[in-house]
Amino acid sequence: MTSLEIVLLIVAIVLVFLYIGLKLKSGKGIVEIFKDAKKDIKQVKKSVEEAKTLLKDDLVQKTLRNFMIEVENENNKHKLLGDITLSGRQKKIKVIESFKTWLIQILGSVQKAEDLISSHQDYIENLIDDFVDFTHKMLGK
Repeated sequence: MTSLEIVLLIVAIVLVFLYIGLKLKSGKGIVEIFKDAKKDIKQVKKSVEEAKTLLKDDLVQKTLRNFMIEVENENNKHKLLGDITLSGRQKKIKVIESFKTWLIQILGSVQKAEDLISSHQDYIENLIDDFVDFTHKMLGK
């Protein structure tokens, strides 16, 4: 077992004890605690599956691409006017902000949208990077 695995195991054990301790403080019995834990685990599993399904959806990928195109077009307009343009990282941030706004409208919750983006940040950024790489290849850059 590596050091990281040991640390993660300790953290998991501490979290379990904290969860049980908090439930015991609320005056619930062991049976009720296990029922609550089972219910909580099912809810987390359901949320994770919904998030995975949502992010792999073609609509989501197309929406991200549309936001990337909008940001790039806006940046090109500023470049033609001689204004300050966005860097690659700034463009990525702007796309993610637009995507977050769209998710809030779809999910109806700011917190759910933020949680979804933060838990899938790498996946979203990889989609953006792949699109940018493809676009640069098509333009011969």
